[in-house]
Parts: sequence; structure tokens; C-alpha cells
Amino acid sequence: MKRFVAAAAALVMTLAMAGCSSKSSSSTVKEKEAADMFISRAAFDKDFDGVEDIEKGPVLGIENVTAKAGETVKVSITVDTPDHNWAMCGLHITYPEELQCELEEDNETVKCAVGEACGGNPLTSTMKWHDELPEDLAAAHRNMFFFAALLRDDDGTSGKIATFSFKIPDDAESGDTYDLSYYYHSSDRSKDMFTTIDNDKAYEKYAFSHFTGGTITVE
Repeated sequence: MKRFVAAAAALVMTLAMAGCSSKSSSSTVKEKEAADMFISRAAFDKDFDGVEDIEKGPVLGIENVTAKAGETVKVSITVDTPDHNWAMCGLHITYPEELQCELEEDNETVKCAVGEACGGNPLTSTMKWHDELPEDLAAAHRNMFFFAALLRDDDGTSGKIATFSFKIPDDAESGDTYDLSYYYHSSDRSKDMFTTIDNDKAYEKYAFSHFTGGTITVE
């Protein structure tokens, strides 16, 4: 129980601070690097300096889907975790500004269907990034939102973590492709996470260094 309380406190801190203001962002990625991976490489390298590399760990992914112009399409974040399960995540998802992410009535909370990989009754939260974007994302004409989940123990499994909906532009043409990716956010106050109840840093490092982005392709 003590481990769960500590994990809950860490996640609450992340929820309160991680998604809302670029003033705390430590991103120094150049535009050409952002166009490659959309990840705050400098922050990642700083956070995981000295952490061992493991041969196998969790692989985060975003689905590749197709849809017609003007449609709203569902896209899931997934994980394949072959060795052992996970307990908490905090992830920033980026997408082209041409797409509209479906929001709740408050216009701040991103609509989300929690997947089977999160186990039963997780504590979850989603937030739209509503302040000035980090420079690398703004230069690449990207938007972003934050998703977090906390489980009571290492109950997280492989499968879908969460599913979100995006509206494709009405004037999109057949063959147009919109890429979705992760953005590693970290600051003095909070950081992204994908880890176990015991905060296995090597496990987390593998997760963030082996992610695969996804795409929405117009039919």
C-alpha cells in the first residue's frame, strides 16, 4: 500500500504540472530533429544518463489507421511488454495541427476510452496542451495532449492502453498521411513516465527509446 500511495503522489504531481505550460519545458531539440522523432532528446538524455540498457522491455506504439476525408477516426496507444507488467504511465502525444482531437465539453479534457492494458479501475487523466507549445513542436506545426494512468500494482499488461478520436480535415485528399508520435516532456517539476511500481528506470528507458509512432492515412 505504501508503494501505491507513493506512486499516486508522483502521478498527481505529474497530472498537475506536466501538461499545461511550455514555460517548464526543457526541450532543446532542433526543428530537423523534431521532424524525425518529435521527442525532447536533450531532456531524455539527461534523465536517463547512466541508466543501463536492457535487451528486452516494453514497446510503446500508436496504431496505423485509415479513414475518409471529414471522418472522425479512433486511434489507440498500445504496449507490448514481454517480461513483466507496468504500474503507471504519463505520455505526451503529438499530432499535426490539421487534425482535431476530440474533447469533452470543458474543451480541456481529451475524450479517452481506457484499454485492457491498463487493468481494472485505473486512475486516469487526459489534458489538452493549452498554453504556448515548445519551440520544436510549434516549428513543426504540431499540437499535443497528455495522458496518464495509475494502477494499484504492476497490473498493466500488453494491449491497448487508451483510444482517442481525431477529426480528419474535410478537404483532405486521398493518400494524405498524418503522423502521430510521442514527445518526451521533462522539467524540474515533473516528467513523463512509463514504469513499474518499484520505478524500474531501465524498464522506463527502454519504453521511451523504443516507441513507434503511428499514422492516419486518408483513403
